[in-house]
Parts: sequence; C-alpha cells; structure tokens
Amino acid sequence: MSKIDQLSRKELRHAIKRADLDILEDAIVFLEDDPRTFGSGYAKELIWKYIKRYNLSTEQVARLENAAIQYLFRPMSREFKYMCQTMAWIASDSFWDTVQPYLDSDNPRAQVNSYCLYRYSGGLIAGEKLRLQLDAIKYAVRWYVIRSQPDQIQVHPPITVEELLIRVEHESNWYNGKVIYREVRSDNPSIYYDFAKLDKEFACLDVEASNKNQLLKTFDLVLSTGFKIEQYYVTWLYTIYLLGQIKEVRAVEILKRFLKGKIEFEYGSYRNHLEMLVLKTLRKYGTSEAMEVVRRYKKRELIYSDYYGNKKGSWAYSYPAIDN
Repeated sequence: MSKIDQLSRKELRHAIKRADLDILEDAIVFLEDDPRTFGSGYAKELIWKYIKRYNLSTEQVARLENAAIQYLFRPMSREFKYMCQTMAWIASDSFWDTVQPYLDSDNPRAQVNSYCLYRYSGGLIAGEKLRLQLDAIKYAVRWYVIRSQPDQIQVHPPITVEELLIRVEHESNWYNGKVIYREVRSDNPSIYYDFAKLDKEFACLDVEASNKNQLLKTFDLVLSTGFKIEQYYVTWLYTIYLLGQIKEVRAVEILKRFLKGKIEFEYGSYRNHLEMLVLKTLRKYGTSEAMEVVRRYKKRELIYSDYYGNKKGSWAYSYPAIDN
C-alpha cells in the first residue's frame, strides 16, 4: 500500500509541506496513477501545491510533466489550478511545446484545458491573470458559457426533458418526417416521479425504426452538452434509455464517451445512477467493446447488482444479478 494512502490528511499535509523525502516517490507515483477514490482529490491537490518545494531531479520533473499532460483530456478537478501553478515553476520548454498543439485540438475539453494551462508558460503571474479573468466570466454566467464572437458571451441553458422529446420527435430524425410509435413495453423508463407523465411518451417512441444516423447525432449532442451533472441528470437518463432502445451498436461509442467525459470524474448519487444505467445498457449490447468497459467497472457493477439485483421495478431502478 502507498504511503499516501496510509497517512491521514493532517499527516500528509505536514509531510508534503516540509518536503519529507520519505514520501516523494510515493507522491509522484500517486499523481501518475491518478486514483479516483474518496479523498484522492484532496491528496492530489496537496501534492501538486507543495511538490515544488522539493529539489526535483530532471527525471522526476519529466514524470510530473507526463502526469500533468493527462489533465488536458479530463474534466477540470480541484487540483487543476495547483498543477498549472507548479508547471509554471518546474516545467521544461519541451513540456510547453507538447501542450501548444492542443490549443487547436478537435477535442473541446483538450482545447479549453490546454488554453488555461499554456498561459502559465509565460510565468505564474500571466497564468493567474487569465485564471482570474475566466473565473469572473464563469461566475457571471453560471458555467454556461459559449463564445460565438470575441466580444460576445451567450448563455446556454440546460436541455430540459421536454426539449429532449421535441428534438427526438423532430422530422429530420424520422423517415418521411413521420414519427413511428409502438406499444408500451415492460422496460419503460419510469425514471423520475415529476416526469412520470413523459414516461409513456418516451416508451412509445419506436426509435429502432427511426433514421438512426440522424437520431444518434442528436443523442450524442445531448450527452456531450452540459457541465453541472445535477441540472442535466434526468435529461441524460432518458437519453441513455433511448440509446438502449435504438438497438444500434454505434450507441456503444457514444456511451463510452459520455462515461469517460461526463461521469468518470464525478462523485455522488447522480453519478452512481448514471454510471449504473450506462453499464446496464452496455451489457445489453454485449459487444466486445461494450463488455471491455463493463469489465473495467466490474467492482462498481457488483455493488449495483447487489443493491438493485433483487428489486423489481422499471428499467431505471433494477439491475441484473452479476456473478462475482
């Protein structure tokens, strides 16, 4: 077991602040492994904040640079700021040369994260100046920021469940512009009490008979939109339900991106429920690609199976029993 895991928060804080050499290697390995367990964010924050107090070797700096690069491809976490500040102090020119190409990346997350990180190549003051400017913008529009013009900011509200239904029923998603309906099946959504009146409307949609190419684009857009998980929670649940009903293996790739980009680094009951239903839908498809993801989440899936496996209910609140 790593020394980082054995220390209490107070012990870790004191050890890393006084540059205790006994935990340096474990601290670097901890950042490289990037565990996502309870309390790991706090530990990573402390390490990134104070590791520059050590007399780091060239090899150790290179390892930290590799760990920092991984932050370009994931949602910003609590330690992102301290990682950027530390890179401003210790990073080599080759590190900034590696970050720079991602400023024009096709991946929006990599583009934004690299934009925030790269400003620190000009020094700590330059990086902090940009961070404070972006914080002011983020606060003003409550995270829903879309830049359409350099001097214009537009607010993009959450996609509601009602709006999702309107988008799905749009004529472009159906052959001849006509929505196809079916009889309600036993695996109806029954997702949320306040939206029970919409359960039947979603369950009646015969998405298997839709223009799948177009409808999958709609689902991908909905699952890739949004920042605050609790404000998109129910809309995402209905979207995952429909992805399971469409019976198209390309849905697996959409679910994988959603799991990695929106859910993997979150915590709490919202995350657990969304993750459970994504795994359940992937297991339903059963392709090698889908089952590879399921196997990676085996331990968490067993928890869902134990808790929900003996319950009888709707699609959203039941889970198949899984063998250990």
